[in-house]
Amino acid sequence: MRQSLFVYGTLRSDHTHPVARHLHSAAEHVGEGWAQGVLYDLGSYPGAIFDEGESARIRGEVFAFSANGKLLDTLDRYEGLASEHPFGDYERLSVSVRLGSGHGTRHGTGFGTGRRIEAWAYALVFPRGPRVASGDWLEHAGPDSFSQP
Repeated sequence: MRQSLFVYGTLRSDHTHPVARHLHSAAEHVGEGWAQGVLYDLGSYPGAIFDEGESARIRGEVFAFSANGKLLDTLDRYEGLASEHPFGDYERLSVSVRLGSGHGTRHGTGFGTGRRIEAWAYALVFPRGPRVASGDWLEHAGPDSFSQP
């Protein structure tokens, strides 16, 4: 059985962090996608609150992988899940993701025309920090934010 993961920040394909590289080598890159919700700037990384009733959208990427591997355990540790860490900021939950760039027909399939899937995503337990108006961490933080020394 295969599972999907929606990533919107330091796990995106442009990132060179060792955990991101592990994800990219262990999973199949399905493509760009977006989910309804709000993206927050937490400094050197983003956080998201997913909400089907929210008009704002979070842009990211979808990866698919085998459900019987240990990839999710590795990613859960990296994200510091609240269930595992007393002061953890994130929880892993299933979200509805629309495949395609979500930036209109010039950049891809646009809003509303891509296939909808369910995917795991890491969400903030509580909203905090300034909102990222574009919903796109790479656009907001710039390409240098994806460099690993």
